[in-house]
This record gives sequence, structure tokens and C-alpha cells, in this order.
Amino acid sequence: MVLRAMALAGVALAGTPSDPPGSPTVRHSIGTPRSGRLAGAVRLRPGPGYFVRDAATSWGTPTMVAHLHDVLRSLHEAHPRTMLRVGDLSLRGGGKLSAHRAHQSGRDVDLGLVPPPGIRPRGSFERGSAERAVPVDPRATLHLLRELAATSDRPGGAQWVLLDYAVQATLHAEGRAQGLDPAELDALLQYPHGRDAARGFVRHMPGHRNHIHVRFACAPGDEECRGPAEPPAPRVRPAR
Repeated sequence: MVLRAMALAGVALAGTPSDPPGSPTVRHSIGTPRSGRLAGAVRLRPGPGYFVRDAATSWGTPTMVAHLHDVLRSLHEAHPRTMLRVGDLSLRGGGKLSAHRAHQSGRDVDLGLVPPPGIRPRGSFERGSAERAVPVDPRATLHLLRELAATSDRPGGAQWVLLDYAVQATLHAEGRAQGLDPAELDALLQYPHGRDAARGFVRHMPGHRNHIHVRFACAPGDEECRGPAEPPAPRVRPAR
């Protein structure tokens, strides 16, 4: 999706991960991310440049975990002094996960925004505000998003990312400062086209100012995997 649009625009991308493992007929991600389960799960273990918040919720499909390993390795190689917090993936057998609507079938992961070099993030995602923003390294966070987007045309690669629109604005400014091709930024970020614009690999969603939510596609041959290709529309929070 995103890679194809970028290729048509002649955009050069950051390095892409190796092809994930697969088989002609498998059953890993069963059902949908909001009503599903997980079989043959693989655990994402801690590694250089990142830590995993909870081992019990660090399970995903083999394809998703393979992509994550490659993305996280690339982030560490490019920004060796940063430390990323990995939040929930799924339970080992999938199913309902407390505090989440999705994360049931091994294809979702929450990742923190990359903090400035030398800062280790807390175990839980920090809450920012208009007065006190969550510390973030925009250069490293933009690299993380570009690496995730680079998997999107590979088997079982990332489909989309949810991230607050205001944070997207900061990353868009960073991309312009780096001199990135405008076509790549336009394919990567929903900003500046509006919170409801149906475009961009990264989409706005309230509650995602301090972390990103990544959805991965069904892997080829995963015959019971289901789920919409498009990200959910932003939830409107009732006025208090």
C-alpha cells in the first residue's frame, strides 16, 4: 500500500526487513483482532535498544514478531543511545486482553514514542498534556515509523499506525527539516490533511499521544485470519 505509492513517486525508503517465515497453509491469527485467538504464537523477547513491558502479553504471530525484530534492530542501529518501550502484543493464546478492544489475534502491538537519547521510559506509557509533553526524540520516532511503513508491501507487514494528530505535526516538521521527499511524508503521515482524512499510513486516534498502535496484515496462507484493512475512524469522546 504505502510502499507502492512511494515507489510510484520515486521515493527512496529506509532499509526493509528480511522476508518473514511462512508456509502454504497455517493457522496462527484466528478470527479478527477484536474477536479472535492465537495459535503457534511466538514471544517477542527483550533485545538491544528496547524492553518488553510484560512477558505475559508479548506474544504474536511468527510473521509479525519477525517484522518487529527487524524494525527494532534497524532503530537500534540508527539510534544506539535510545531505549524503546514495547507495550502489549497479545496473550499466548490470544483472546480478550484487559484495557484493549483489539490485540486478540497476534497482529497488534503498542510501541512507545522514542524518548531522547539516554532516557529509559517508564514501565507504563507516560501521559502528556498541553503543559507537559511526553519526552520524545522526533528523529528516532520518525525513523521507527518509516521502518514500519517499509514492511507494508511485504507478506504480513504493517497495515497502519494510530498516532495523535498533534504528534504527527511534530514528526512532519522533523521530516521537512531532514529534507525528506514530500511525497514520502504525504504517504506516511495523515498530517496536514485533517484528523478525519482517509489517507496516510499513520492515522489520528484519541488516546495515542504517548504511544503508537500498529496493526499487521494477515500472513499469506493464514487461512483463518480475518480483519479490516482500513484503520478505525477516530472515536469521538463525549464532552464533559
